[in-house]
Amino acid sequence: MFGNAYALNPSLYKMLGVLVPVFFIMSGYLRKRHFSKEGIFRQVIKYGAIYLAVDYCVVLYMHILEWIDCGQFSFLGVAAQMLKGLVCSHSHAIGLWFIPSLLYPMLLNAFLGDRARKIVIGVAAVLFIATFTIGDDRLVRWFDELAGSHPVVGKLISGPLLVKRWRHLVTGLLYTTIGFDIDTWKVKPAWLLLAAVFFMVIESLTCYLGVAVILLSILFFYLVKRLPGQFLYPYHLEISLFSCLMYFLHIIQKDLFGLMTDSIPLIFFLIFGFNLAVTWAVSSFIRRKRQEAKL
Repeated sequence: MFGNAYALNPSLYKMLGVLVPVFFIMSGYLRKRHFSKEGIFRQVIKYGAIYLAVDYCVVLYMHILEWIDCGQFSFLGVAAQMLKGLVCSHSHAIGLWFIPSLLYPMLLNAFLGDRARKIVIGVAAVLFIATFTIGDDRLVRWFDELAGSHPVVGKLISGPLLVKRWRHLVTGLLYTTIGFDIDTWKVKPAWLLLAAVFFMVIESLTCYLGVAVILLSILFFYLVKRLPGQFLYPYHLEISLFSCLMYFLHIIQKDLFGLMTDSIPLIFFLIFGFNLAVTWAVSSFIRRKRQEAKL
């Protein structure tokens, strides 16, 4: 759907990619009140254990398939993949990439004061901007040179995958920490908007730096925060169910519905309609059971 827009102006397309950053800002903002030094490890383990269980099941499944096909089972390979899962999800569980990028910054922020948090934001912003300024191609070339000197490194992870995971982790660190700290800011949104427009012009005329998307993401968070969304609270169950179905199942559903039709818009609406129907059925069942329990 956005292929033509990206081809027309890749830099502008990247600048407007604020949805994932705002997710991290919102997550940090909402969790700040509940994360403490005393309960942080229990809370991180609670969410991390689910992620690792899914990721490790995928790893074992893929290695069992390889064993069936080739008759070889590498315990060392399984161990390496499981260790890697502590930092990034397996390629077949890529939908869970945001969990390590969210949990590690939350773990860090539980121990930071306001001053230290601002320092982390500055460092993360520099790393974020430097990553985009240097570019993926140059970073991959540097990794390939390193892997050429140390073959073991190349066996553990590929250059493109490492760069992608690095961007994920830096993105999570920057925006989650902003979410934890943003309540202490005194800056006016109007000044952020002026700065965002300035950098959008600069980056459109020169090269993509990543500054504009940071400013626009913060502005979008302020916008979301001011929306009168309390009327949606009674539908929290339905919104949560539908969001999870769309996020975690849409790739599999795309392949399944793709067997029926080649029309991209039709596939999109089939996925949307199917998940809407499942959401209605499941939420109705849950609400009925809750009502029966109350009676």
